[in-house]
Amino acid sequence: MGSGDVYSMSLRQQLQEPGRKPVASQHYNRGDKDGMSISSRCTSVAWVPECEGMFVVSHSDGNLYVYDKCRDGNTECTFPAIKDPAQLMVSHAKSSKSNPIARWHVCHGSINAISFSPDGAYLATVGRDGYLRVFDFSKEQLIFGGKSYYGALLCCTWSSDGKYLLTGGEDDLVQVWSMDDRKTVAWGEGHNS
Repeated sequence: MGSGDVYSMSLRQQLQEPGRKPVASQHYNRGDKDGMSISSRCTSVAWVPECEGMFVVSHSDGNLYVYDKCRDGNTECTFPAIKDPAQLMVSHAKSSKSNPIARWHVCHGSINAISFSPDGAYLATVGRDGYLRVFDFSKEQLIFGGKSYYGALLCCTWSSDGKYLLTGGEDDLVQVWSMDDRKTVAWGEGHNS
């Protein structure tokens, strides 16, 4: 959402009553005790595979937030200030009741898309800065990355076996990245950004 708010909704209810205005079953990011909330635009949402109820939301300010749908979305949550916008910084909420439960500051600028490997071990992000970043999700560590030919990377997805990543961007190229080689192994031309 443009406000930075995150809602969970019942698909079953929406399908049973299609003409009815959507009703959120949970509203996250209402703000902390000081009225601070995540105000940057949401750019992508992904469920964490093999982790019941966990999901990640990327934002246009270069942050990812990790949520647990089973936790209260109204609990106060604060994170430390970001010291260096160019460096990865993972912070966990101070309270075990907080939601979001963690903030990953990934880059300076928008994260355009996120995608988990099929087994949930790796999280790929692509951003306005033109970089693909691949993280070991459970260890919260950057394991490799690479840059577009020029311009932003706009989308990413994994092969069904988790051995390859595809990225697409403003350079009008689709890049195929190998997890084994940790580099681009092929380019495809022909799409328009």
